[in-house]
Amino acid sequence: WAGAADDAALYMDGLSLYDHLMACDDSTIAGAISKSLETYKQAFRLYGPRGVIVSFNGGKDAVVIMHLARAALAKYCHDNGIPQQRLRVIYFLSEHEFPEVKAFVESQVSLYDLELQTYETDFVSGLTASIAS
Repeated sequence: WAGAADDAALYMDGLSLYDHLMACDDSTIAGAISKSLETYKQAFRLYGPRGVIVSFNGGKDAVVIMHLARAALAKYCHDNGIPQQRLRVIYFLSEHEFPEVKAFVESQVSLYDLELQTYETDFVSGLTASIAS
């Protein structure tokens, strides 16, 4: 689709993405989008941008969650008059990970200026280490 690149450039900005998502008029997903964004906004309100971290493994579900969190963080920063913060993401790198997945995660981190924490361990050990840091 020819317009995909233009859309991607437009929604690089998290606040533009937030506005676009909130304007969704597809009744099958609009409620879920709104509820998801509100949940993230409340998390940022309660814990602040440094207290929220998103697990990002490069899968399609994780990509959706990352973009929802990115949009909600932009809205939170805007509404509270604070400079835009980097979304914190955590990645558990398995020794069996496909190189393409690792490359995709790294490309998204660079593209969206995400703050990446990588743990070369299992999920539980990595999460424990993340909480301790």
